Amino acid sequence: MCTSGSLSVPPFFDGSNYAYWKVRMRAFLKSLDERVWARTQVGWTPPTSSSGNEPKALSSWTKEELDACNLNSKGLHAIFMAVSPDEFKRISMCETSKDTCDILEITHEGTKLVKNLKLQMLTTRFEKIKMKDDETFDEFYAQLNDIVNFTFNLGERIPKNRIVRKVLRSLPERFRPKVTAIKKSKDLDKLKIEELVGSLQTYEHTLPQSKKNKSLALKSSREERNRDSDEESCSDDDFALFVKKFKKFLKKNNSSSEKMDVDLKRSHKFEKKDRRELKDHKSKNTQGVQCHECKGFGHYRAECPNLKRQQGQAFKANVTLSVDEEEEGETCFENDPVKYMAFMTSICDHSVEDLNHSADSVDESEAESDGLQEAYDKLFRVCLNVKKQNKTLNSRVIELEQERLALQSELDSTTQELENLKISFAKQFTTLESELEASRKDLK
Repeated sequence: MCTSGSLSVPPFFDGSNYAYWKVRMRAFLKSLDERVWARTQVGWTPPTSSSGNEPKALSSWTKEELDACNLNSKGLHAIFMAVSPDEFKRISMCETSKDTCDILEITHEGTKLVKNLKLQMLTTRFEKIKMKDDETFDEFYAQLNDIVNFTFNLGERIPKNRIVRKVLRSLPERFRPKVTAIKKSKDLDKLKIEELVGSLQTYEHTLPQSKKNKSLALKSSREERNRDSDEESCSDDDFALFVKKFKKFLKKNNSSSEKMDVDLKRSHKFEKKDRRELKDHKSKNTQGVQCHECKGFGHYRAECPNLKRQQGQAFKANVTLSVDEEEEGETCFENDPVKYMAFMTSICDHSVEDLNHSADSVDESEAESDGLQEAYDKLFRVCLNVKKQNKTLNSRVIELEQERLALQSELDSTTQELENLKISFAKQFTTLESELEASRKDLK
């Protein structure tokens, strides 16, 4: 709703917040002239001749009749200047300020039946409202004051002493000492609401800091619980789909880990087999060798223990023995290079296969994890959107239910009026019929 900043320009009304505009427009009309507002309430009709059938000529109007016409014109002009083009279409055919006010009031506040229904709802809210433990007095009084103002805009004023008693009755336990003191020292029928509000605001500032912190902590915890409940309000179907995908991911992950364990065991098996084949190959090469020192078989002269004992160089002989064994191993593979290449190729192949299997399983696990996270984020966003739509639809359902109740009440009233009219017409018809019968008798 747009407002004007000049005292000579009426407040602008664009079709929203009619109650706010109504109060300000009444004040503006009174500022023009108190009689303008009175004429808007009472209405105005053009003066007629003494016979009452034809309107009087303007030249024959009295001074009082001209003043009444001017007051009506001022009010009508002010209302026309205050409304938007869409609202002006509703009242453009009106010739009196009272008609314009009545049309706007019925359009934005409803008929008398609808007003009564709204007043009943506001009365119920007025009786049920109470100050919460985690709420400040200013927040509570703002809500109560809105109910009082809405009731006044609908044409009913709540007495001041009733508001005072309602405030004292709705305060929480921490205000109990102050409420008791006010009841004992003040006359509630003469106590002004402004004085009571100021006294309670001052008392609230003197409360211990711990209680305020406790109320704030309680408020934050409630907000966290509400947030958690919003996040956990996804539908059962979406949650079931998420669990199904998560189980599938765990199954694939377990299968990939089992595959890695099998590959590791297989690689260890091949390593043991290759070591055993290498040892057998070495024993076969030295099987037909004869020692020239002890004439035994299976070792060379340098490896013969008798020679070592004879030389008396046990430590040196051990070192020489290890060197000769390494040279012998190299000699046996040099004599058969094909087996050496096959052995190295098998070891490399198994190592490469193990690395490839490990890399593939890791890539698959990462891909599955990314896909699951993306699916979870998508489902979470869908759940939040469904929650918002659900709230909107619930509020819409409440509004439609209120409209249905209002229309049902109006329908019942119209039906009752129709029945009354039928009864009245039946009575009139009976009366006319009896009169007609009496007239016929008189004529005869």
